[in-house]
Amino acid sequence: MIRPQNHLEPRLLGNANFILKRLEGIRQEIETLRQKLRFFEVKAGTLAGLPADLFDIGINIWFFAQAILGKLSLGTAQMLFNAVKSFKNYLGSLLNSITDIYENYLYMVDLVWLLNLKSQSPVGHLSPAKKFSQGIEFKNVWFKYPKSTTWILKGINFTVGPKENLAIVGENGAGKTTLIKLLGRFYQPTKGEITVDGVNIFDYKERQYWDKISAVFQNFETYPFSARESIGFGDVKRIDNTTQIMAAAKLTGIHDYLFSLSKKYDNPLTKDFDAGVNPSGGQWQRIALARALFRKQAEIIILDEPTSSLDPKGEEEIFEKVIDLARDKNLILISHRFSTVRRVKNIIVLDAGKIIEQGSHEELMSQSGHYAKLYNLQAKWYK
Repeated sequence: MIRPQNHLEPRLLGNANFILKRLEGIRQEIETLRQKLRFFEVKAGTLAGLPADLFDIGINIWFFAQAILGKLSLGTAQMLFNAVKSFKNYLGSLLNSITDIYENYLYMVDLVWLLNLKSQSPVGHLSPAKKFSQGIEFKNVWFKYPKSTTWILKGINFTVGPKENLAIVGENGAGKTTLIKLLGRFYQPTKGEITVDGVNIFDYKERQYWDKISAVFQNFETYPFSARESIGFGDVKRIDNTTQIMAAAKLTGIHDYLFSLSKKYDNPLTKDFDAGVNPSGGQWQRIALARALFRKQAEIIILDEPTSSLDPKGEEEIFEKVIDLARDKNLILISHRFSTVRRVKNIIVLDAGKIIEQGSHEELMSQSGHYAKLYNLQAKWYK
């Protein structure tokens, strides 16, 4: 498939010729390496075949010398030479077959190893309740990635009551996204415990626990299928329920755009297919939000920078609807936009993997701490 490339920046910067020369240099470098490899292969093949060629010449001379000396008839010499040559060819084929069998054996060993891999995540046996009644709690959670010596999260402790919302703020690299990955059970805490509804999340059956979570991550998926499917993937059991899919699209303000397409909700969202379109970044974000809201069975809604590509008006409208829809659920919000964050009553401030402040917007502003500093830095541009 061929995707259109952005040509505006190279045209503006006037670097097209430079880039072409750079690509040509890389192409020539690769071609030079290929030529060296071909020369090496020919040279190695010639040297490897030399002993066999010398053997053929030697055995041929020896047999016909015996014929000239009268020790063998010419026909016998020819027959013996052909027999030796056939034996050599069969032996070569046998060795090649043994080599192929050994190579396939190595592939099969790797395949069997892969198929026998077991999940390192603990296998839970509990089913989550239909409705959560005890909220979320992080108990002295520490985390570092495998084979790393750097702690990403350090002694995280907080509680989110049932039906409460939580906003997580902090500078890049503070550990915000890692925290929600742990809540999503994509990683296991190095130390500490995370409970949801009073139960360690690893005691739940994995699939059933994930069914209780809906999320829009920073790197959300842009599925190259129909608009209906792109939203319906939020709950594949209801993917044919176009009415409810349209309802979710209306909540995020993307319905009018999708309905205006030539094939409406059956329109492909990529130009790789007939009549396909390429939605803008903001439109894709609205589709991803609609997909998250379509997942009605979820009790925890995670939004990681959910409106970063939207204009302030669109952000305002969508966030009001999301808060309303999540009134009976736990909403976890990560955002750098404090106009959105300030509406959440419970805010934690992360810095270098630690919670350094926690409270409502008004409480944090009164402390004149890190949160107030970040808020004022952003707010001054609107004064």
